[in-house]
Amino acid sequence: MGETLDQIAGQTKKAAGRIRLLIPRFAIPVVLTPKPGTLHREYPEIVLDVITDNSRRDIVAEGFDAGIHFGEFIEKDMIAVRLAPDQRSAIANGKLIRVLQDWCQPFPGFFIYYPGRRQQTAALTALVSILRSEG
Repeated sequence: MGETLDQIAGQTKKAAGRIRLLIPRFAIPVVLTPKPGTLHREYPEIVLDVITDNSRRDIVAEGFDAGIHFGEFIEKDMIAVRLAPDQRSAIANGKLIRVLQDWCQPFPGFFIYYPGRRQQTAALTALVSILRSEG
């Protein structure tokens, strides 16, 4: 019986299973693009089910495990982990120039967020770790 309980306890700590993730399309190149290969190599038993939608949806009501969005859009009752630095507005292509640099305040970068009321799974912990890592 003790061996069986140890085996079950080990399985609950194992990073495996499906993670449903909601992410806006514009965040994919910044946050997600370089990471799925690393996630699959390090945690082959995790299946990442990514839904892209630029609108803000209720991840709890719609059954998502986590979401990614700008920090300013995340509800206060969520656990939020920073994935990218603060951003400044879409002038990188050179069509616009920033005139009043001091008045152009940055806005919160991308965060992964998830409900704090639920037990965090080992799979979600692994995903957060991979997304926070450099490279």
